[in-house]
Amino acid sequence: MLTSLFLGAVLLLGLGRLTHYQTQPGPVGQVPENLTSAVLASLSNSSAAPTGGAEGVHSSEPTWQLLVFVHPKCPCTRATIHNLDLVSRRSDLRLEIIPVIFRPLHGDATWLETDNTRRLATLTRRSLVDDQDSQLARQFNVQVSGHCLLYDGAGRLPFSGGITASRGHEGRCRPLAALTKTLEGHSIDQTRWPVYGCQMY
Repeated sequence: MLTSLFLGAVLLLGLGRLTHYQTQPGPVGQVPENLTSAVLASLSNSSAAPTGGAEGVHSSEPTWQLLVFVHPKCPCTRATIHNLDLVSRRSDLRLEIIPVIFRPLHGDATWLETDNTRRLATLTRRSLVDDQDSQLARQFNVQVSGHCLLYDGAGRLPFSGGITASRGHEGRCRPLAALTKTLEGHSIDQTRWPVYGCQMY
């Protein structure tokens, strides 16, 4: 009897810690409110080899640019990529997804060759941006994998944060709905959202 009670208590404690971990967001700092031409140039200069492009992505000039910062080995970020895929399937949205991929200072090119990066490459015609030692992430003050920054055609930031409800949560959720409404031209009450993912630095 005592053994059963002890095992039950251990199980409850473990489940509690797991739930806390899944619902605990990462640190979010003050990100740039405007996307300047100089910053865009730094993104282009850090691009890796071209991805080959995604068939469903428009080749015309985009109305929106969505920077998504990714730790290529973060399991939580798979859900972010899944939700990005849902958005990218919308043929009416003139959206350019710009994946910024974390690579440690002495990490080799294999950091850009993971399941996460291969899936991202199917969502964009842009090259993956090789962010060695988190230089670009630091420039944008982004610390957590899965952080998305959406800039409009004038370089303004109407959406910042994660697009999942918790770590590894795929599918419909409030932040994903907010991102989609913004892309559709609607105003949203909440423009800043928590981010659930691995810390990059």
